[in-house]
Amino acid sequence: MRYFIGIVPPEKIKRKINSFRKEFKNNKLPKIFEPHITIKYRSGLADDMLWLDKVEPIIRKYPKFEVAFAGVGTFPDVVILKVEASEEITALHKALYYAIKPDESDPTLRCFENEKYIPHSTLGMVSWGMSREELSVMEDLAEKKLPTNVKFDVNFLRVYRQEQEDVPYKKLVDIPLYEL
Repeated sequence: MRYFIGIVPPEKIKRKINSFRKEFKNNKLPKIFEPHITIKYRSGLADDMLWLDKVEPIIRKYPKFEVAFAGVGTFPDVVILKVEASEEITALHKALYYAIKPDESDPTLRCFENEKYIPHSTLGMVSWGMSREELSVMEDLAEKKLPTNVKFDVNFLRVYRQEQEDVPYKKLVDIPLYEL
């Protein structure tokens, strides 16, 4: 099984993003992931789930905060909704990362974790079925069709689980953030 921890946008924004992603027939992302912002990627999130006892208290004590989408961007072979970097989101990622202490030899650490963490929501990517040409069209259309300058409150984090490859990640549990 695979796990990750993410922020779920409000339902209206989530539906709009997912509808946009589905406009691209080769985009397999809508079948695997709901729109989200990853806070903790899967490295260190083992099947024994011992990590859940470490991260849950951190999340429950972490104060609610605000997130803002800040336009469309790209990584190599990926189109994303950029998330405005904030002290809260980066600090929460690092708190979870250091609580879990993933194996430093895990290759995903090079791209997604700790100092390399860049908050974003993925719209489409080559490794999930899209061509570079489709990504170019997606990038252009996303600026026109998606809420790229939207703020919303983060009240909980969702732990996702994928039971086997090529099946959708599903909600395992929602963990509320602390309300001041």
